[in-house]
Amino acid sequence: MPLIEQLKAALARKKSIEATATAGDRELTAAEQTEITDILASCKAIKAKMDEAAEFELFETDVNAGAGRQTGNNAAAGGKPPKAEDDQMQNWATAGEFFSAVYGASQGHIDQRLMAGNANAMGSDGGDVGFQLPPAMRQQIFTLFEQDEGDLMSQVTSETTNSNSVKYLKDVTTPWDAAGIQVHWDGDSTDMVPLKFNVTTQGTAELHGVSVFVNVEEDLLEDAPRLGARLLESAPRAMRWAVNEAIRTGDGVGKPQGYLKSDALVTVAKENSQAAGSLTIDNFAQMFTRMLPSSIAFCHWEINHDLLPELIKLKDDDGNLLFTSRDMGITKGPAGTILGRPVVFNEHPEARGEKGDVQLIDPRGYYMPKRTNAEKFAESIHLHFDKAVKSFRWRFKIGGQTFLSKPIKSAKSTLEKSHFVALAARK
Repeated sequence: MPLIEQLKAALARKKSIEATATAGDRELTAAEQTEITDILASCKAIKAKMDEAAEFELFETDVNAGAGRQTGNNAAAGGKPPKAEDDQMQNWATAGEFFSAVYGASQGHIDQRLMAGNANAMGSDGGDVGFQLPPAMRQQIFTLFEQDEGDLMSQVTSETTNSNSVKYLKDVTTPWDAAGIQVHWDGDSTDMVPLKFNVTTQGTAELHGVSVFVNVEEDLLEDAPRLGARLLESAPRAMRWAVNEAIRTGDGVGKPQGYLKSDALVTVAKENSQAAGSLTIDNFAQMFTRMLPSSIAFCHWEINHDLLPELIKLKDDDGNLLFTSRDMGITKGPAGTILGRPVVFNEHPEARGEKGDVQLIDPRGYYMPKRTNAEKFAESIHLHFDKAVKSFRWRFKIGGQTFLSKPIKSAKSTLEKSHFVALAARK
């Protein structure tokens, strides 16, 4: 059995022992603990053999190079000499060449370049053996992951971290309810009483792992250019969609909590006798009044595209179009704003007539920590190949939730306001 398969089998056995103990709601027995210790020793021995084989392969490459030629997988495409050690592609000619080599490793044919240097050293993540991507490829994935083309990932309040959980100020205070801050006029007849700062405003955001699996057909494994495009372009876009959806609708269980599922959301009821799935001027006016005043300059509407035919015909009592201006009309395209705030159509709002098919949001009211900084970046970007399902995988860690734990009470009205406002269901 190839060494890589021996290593996978050993790790699988370890996971099986632990799973059996967990299923029985018990600790490991002495015999099971001894077997796990033996498995660790076996893995170390297998790894040592793999390192030794890789060194011999390197010596052979050096000998062949001395004879004026290069052989095997270690030769760079086109017979070019190896690149400098700080090369961001780590001696790989293309991304597809790297992915093909990873597939070869799963068959027991380990390319020396997969083992070269700390950036590409073989590692383990949750019992699955994988290879870290070269820096240039990791950066390309991260760049595509962050390019959300007007979506929310680039608009929310975000920061990188080394931690699996982050503390932050969860409630935004207002001038009329300043969380322990007191203003005293000299002419007031009452004495100023010291107040304790409201420490309950501190929250914790947990980071969650998110993985992307890419199934690969047999013919694609042999087509390096297509393989590279599939894994470096399509996969990050799919992951970006999933994260953007979680920002809105995540349930907070093993993933970020979306603002539509948070207690900070303000839901505006439909009008009396309003038709199913319809829109009214009052819907938009009522929603606008529930946005925080500090967020009005930064908020935007998100509307299900299915509502566009009705939206472009919506008029006030004087016959003025709400969304399309009188001078432009439908022939020159929608004006693109409602009450002065831009309208964004995308696939994330809920279905027509459901709660959240129309939203008014300020993305800055959402906090999203990401474990993707330079020091830890390599740890979370591995390329895994599972022989049984023919798929590649890599992971990020990301968290998210609203700053507000509940809507804010207005200073001189009964209305509650928030960064996130949704129109209620109309069925």
